[in-house]
Amino acid sequence: YLPPGAVWADPDLDQAADAMRRMLTDAAWRGSLVEAGRATMASQPSLAAVGRRIAEICDTARVGATT
Repeated sequence: YLPPGAVWADPDLDQAADAMRRMLTDAAWRGSLVEAGRATMASQPSLAAVGRRIAEICDTARVGATT
């Protein structure tokens, strides 16, 4: 399913293969990707934090519905 106006992109298999080869041969590049991934994950809220926020939203909605 594509939303209206969305465009499907065909994968570039040569580009993907080049990236995989580079992952094997370029330790500095691979390390920079690993660190970027770690930084992204560290900046994301934990599942527990998301659960608490959802509970707060539900509590707010419940209180608003009874007043």
